Amino acid sequence: MNIQRKTEKGNVLWFILIAVALLAALTMVLSRSGSTVDQSGDIEQQRIKASEVLRYAKSIETGIQQMRLRGVSENDLSFWHDSNGDSTEDGSDTYYNAGCTTTDCKLFDAGGAGLVFAAPPSGVNDGSAWTFVATNDVVDVGTTRPDLLIILPVMKTSVCSQINRLTGASYAGTESDVDFTAFTGTFTATESIDLAAGQEAGCIDYDNAGTTEPFFYQVLIKR
Repeated sequence: MNIQRKTEKGNVLWFILIAVALLAALTMVLSRSGSTVDQSGDIEQQRIKASEVLRYAKSIETGIQQMRLRGVSENDLSFWHDSNGDSTEDGSDTYYNAGCTTTDCKLFDAGGAGLVFAAPPSGVNDGSAWTFVATNDVVDVGTTRPDLLIILPVMKTSVCSQINRLTGASYAGTESDVDFTAFTGTFTATESIDLAAGQEAGCIDYDNAGTTEPFFYQVLIKR
C-alpha cells in the first residue's frame, strides 16, 4: 500500500509540472497575441491618418478643377485664408495674390471653391501647416514646367509609409533640392522633384541640412 501511495504522489507531482508548463506556454502565446493586436491597431491608426491626409489634398485638387472650369486662371488662384484671425487681406499675407480681385478665385471662400483651410490631422507631422507651391517640376508628370502642389512638410515616417502604400508610390533615395515658396500667382521653375518619377502623390524623404524630414505632396495642377 505504501508503494502505491508513493507512486500516486509522483503522478500528482508530474501532473502539476505539466500544468505549470502549459500555463507558462499559454501566457507566452497570449502575450505575443497582445503585442500583435497592439501593433495591428497602431498600423490601422496610421492608415486612417494617411487616408485623412490624402482625402484633404484631393478635396483641394477637386476645388481647383471646379474653379478652373468656371474660367478662373491658374495664375489668379488664391490660397489666402483668414484662419489666423486676420480678416483683412493685403500684401503682408503669405498667400496674397494681387491678381485675384474677386471671391471667385479664392479657394477658401464661399464665392470660390467654398473650402475650409484645415490644420493637418493630429499626429501626422510636426504641426507644420499645409503649403501651396508652384516652383517645383515633378519629374515625368506633365512637361518640365513647374507644377502646382500642396505639400505637408516634416511628416512622420509611419504615416508616410501608409500613404505610399495607399497610393502605390515608391521612392528610392532622398531629395535635397525642394522649394517651399508660397504660391502667390506666379509659376517659377526653381527646383525639380526628381524622385517622383511620374507619381502625382506620395511621401518623399527630404534632406534638410543633414536632417531627414519626409514630406507629402499632391499635384494640384499638372503643367
